[in-house]
This record gives sequence, structure tokens and C-alpha cells, in this order.
Amino acid sequence: MIFTILEIVAPVFILIIIGYLAAHLKIIDGKVGNGITKFAQQIALPCLLFINIAEINLSEASPVAMLWSYYIGASCCMLIGTSVAYFIFKLSPQDSVVLGFCALFSNALLLGLPITERAFGESNLAGNYSIIALQAPFCYLLGITVMELVSIEKSTFYEIFKKILKNIISNALFIGIALGAAFNLGNLTLPTSLQEPVNLLATAAIPTALFGLGVVLHQYKLVNNIKEVCSISLISLFLHPALVYFFATNVYEVSEVNLRSALITAAMAPGVNAYLFSVLYNRESPLVASTILFSTILAIFTSSVWLLFLGTT
Repeated sequence: MIFTILEIVAPVFILIIIGYLAAHLKIIDGKVGNGITKFAQQIALPCLLFINIAEINLSEASPVAMLWSYYIGASCCMLIGTSVAYFIFKLSPQDSVVLGFCALFSNALLLGLPITERAFGESNLAGNYSIIALQAPFCYLLGITVMELVSIEKSTFYEIFKKILKNIISNALFIGIALGAAFNLGNLTLPTSLQEPVNLLATAAIPTALFGLGVVLHQYKLVNNIKEVCSISLISLFLHPALVYFFATNVYEVSEVNLRSALITAAMAPGVNAYLFSVLYNRESPLVASTILFSTILAIFTSSVWLLFLGTT
């Protein structure tokens, strides 16, 4: 059983390790690595999301109970992460919110999606795409709102709304999702001449993005704040999926298929968006980068534990 699970998880993280080693051995320099990552995030991944959102049955792929379970769990993790940073580690309110956001934003696309697919098959991905479709709007809405509320210089409602809207609609992934939903609801199809190029870009999306993630992670260095790093990592990798499982099995009636998608997504390390959020406010970026690096390494083992758990429930 454990070897089967490792066969599921290992290829995903091996691609990340290959990217990391390519940067470490200077086979690829930082500028090229940033270009690969930008290609994946701005072009290939939006194409992947566009195709899948355009083709899935939205009425079946909108499991409300699963989404409540996932995002209530994520919100609790942000609250707990922020509280731990503020009351235990004595960080400022703004720095605490940044760490809370790190606990909120799981790497649903680059880690959760391929691991779910390898473990349970492509037919199990509708729930993953539902979570991904709402993740950026929900997380940025919550994160920016809380940050503005605790900031010393209070912003007006219009300024907060403008900042939230700008960060959402300028996100290429969100654009891919929105276009996919528009094509789905309008029953539209791409011209034949465009379908094949978009499909080819979508096929390259996950491998390229995972390789690029490894290159990006090489630029991050572990700082000395190991207690903070470990605390947020444990909240992300253990508490979030545990809360999702609790809500999905005790509060809501979530199907087994959707439970798998929600729990595996919740069990992933924080995504690069957590770092972008810290850069947006110029708060604790080295600490957030260290948390992403450490938790991604740890996720190799913790994701195997959660897959083993799902195999026994």
C-alpha cells in the first residue's frame, strides 16, 4: 500500500526536484527559470483551466457542501495562523495576517490537481476545478480585507474593493477560468485552428509548472524563524485537511469523490500566491518563502499519509 502511494506522489515531486537541481547546478539560471514559471502561470496553466472549465458539467461540478467544507476549513486556518503569529510569536498585526494568508492558500493547482489525478483518476477532478475556480477570488478577498482592517492607515471601502478587484482580474489563471466558464455557459467552442495549439499548451502546463516551481524554490532560503515556519506548515499540511474532513463528514454531506478532492487539496503546501501576497504588502517575504519551501518538501511525506488515510476510510 505504502509503495503504491509513493508511486502516486513521487513523480509530482520529482519534477519539482529536477527543477531545483537544474537551478542549483546552474544548468538554468534565475532569469530563464523565471521565464519558465511565467510561461506556465501566464499561458499554459490558464489554457489548462480554460479547457477543463469549458468542458465540464458545471451543474455537477459545483458541489456546494464540499466548497463550504473546504473554505470554512481554510478560513479557520487563516484565523489560527494569524492568531499564533500575533499572540505566540509576537509579530505585528500586518505580519501576522501575512502568515495567516500563507496558511489559507493551498497549492491547489500545481500539487493538489496532479496528485488527485494520479491517485483517483481524471474523473475525480471536477471538485478540484471547483475549488481552484473560487480560490483566488475568495482568498484575496479575505486576505486583503483583513489586512486593510488591521492596517494603521485605514483604507476606504472603495480603495479596498479596488485593490481586491485588481488582484483578481489581473490574474491570468482567473482569466482562464472566467473564459472557460463563459464558453461553457454559452455552449461555445474554439475554432478548429485554435483547439490544437490550446490543447498542446494545456498538456505542457503541469510538467512545466512543476519544473518551474522547483527553480523558483531554489531562490528561497530557509531563515532562522524555524518555529514560525513549522507552525504554519503544520497548520497547512495537517490542520486544514483535518478540518475539511470534519466538516465534510460531520456537518455537511459530502460525497466520497468530492471529499477526496477537498481533502487532498487542503493537504497541500502553501502556493506561490502566499509569497506574492507578502510582496504586495512588503511584509515577511523571506519568512513566507521559507515556509513555502519547507512545507513543499514536507508535503512529499504528509500527502502520502493523507492518501493512506483516504485509502482506509
